[in-house]
Amino acid sequence: MRRWMGGSLRRKLSMIMLVTTLIPLLFLGGFAYTLSSRSTEAKTEQAGIDTLRQMEGNLSFILQDVENMSIFLIGQGEVAQYLRGPEDDLNARTRILGFTTNLVSSKKYISDITIYPANPKIAPLSTTTIYSSNLGTQVNVREVNQKMWTGLYTVETYAGLGHVFSFIRPSRTPGSYQTVGWLSISLDESAISRYWSEPKLAGGQGEVALVNDKGMILSATDKSWLSRPLESLLPGIASVMKPGTNGAATYGAGHAKKTVLTYEEPLAGWKLVGLIPFEQYQAQSRYILQLTAVAVAIAVLATAGLILFVIQRVTNPLQTLARLLSKVNPEEPSPQYPAGSPTKSASSPKATTCSVRTSRS
Repeated sequence: MRRWMGGSLRRKLSMIMLVTTLIPLLFLGGFAYTLSSRSTEAKTEQAGIDTLRQMEGNLSFILQDVENMSIFLIGQGEVAQYLRGPEDDLNARTRILGFTTNLVSSKKYISDITIYPANPKIAPLSTTTIYSSNLGTQVNVREVNQKMWTGLYTVETYAGLGHVFSFIRPSRTPGSYQTVGWLSISLDESAISRYWSEPKLAGGQGEVALVNDKGMILSATDKSWLSRPLESLLPGIASVMKPGTNGAATYGAGHAKKTVLTYEEPLAGWKLVGLIPFEQYQAQSRYILQLTAVAVAIAVLATAGLILFVIQRVTNPLQTLARLLSKVNPEEPSPQYPAGSPTKSASSPKATTCSVRTSRS
């Protein structure tokens, strides 16, 4: 400490001014980086929620359209008459197949419409020839007593294997309320999942899954997730996702850390779940850090240069005066020295002079 106090004035002034100026600059840079990172994360989460809201709007339109279509078909006079008939009517069957097939062809997301008569003498009527189906693993259609959505299941048609989930509702007579049949409208998962691809979540870096009220995945951007419980895919996710709310939460740790976005579909009670890797935030944070570091470095260099320049302008005259005083002989008359800027010549006619008085013993 004594050694530092005994050092040159220029060094001490430089150190004090640099420390008192640069430390606040560094703190300001760190604060700006932290604030920008948090703002970027919040904006990304809000953009993700807005994307899920748009997806939910498209999904709700489809689900409402399917339910309205089921009401129309159940209430259609020829369908009701066909279901209540004593035996199969080939002419009615042909007419019903005609307009139901037109409905299917006009809706790309509908895979099939099937009518199941309660009368065993009347064969089921379907718009698509189904070679095999594991709908039976989901539900027994003839035991359905109220409208419902099934889980995802596999069907084989002339187009090959496909994944569908169906809306089933019973058809009843107006007076006796007796069940005379069931209507099933199946949705194609591959067509529905296009809504999860456009618009892209987090610029295509995020994944989206449609989860039903039982926690099973009906549709997803990653097809390996299909028909799996969300809890088995992301253990402990139920504790992160609050029921009845839309929002964002953090799941996992380290490289597996993700932001989980949820948005509920109220009509069927399903939920859209979006997953954004935390690496995306880190990439944006690195960019912000680089910008902040460059800005702080430029400010530090500019401030340091300005401080050194000012200190030099202050200490140079003092150093010149100290050198001149060191040459004074107390036994001789005090000499006169120029009092102007040290850059001016001592022989200049405009330079003022001063005398240095020294005490004599």
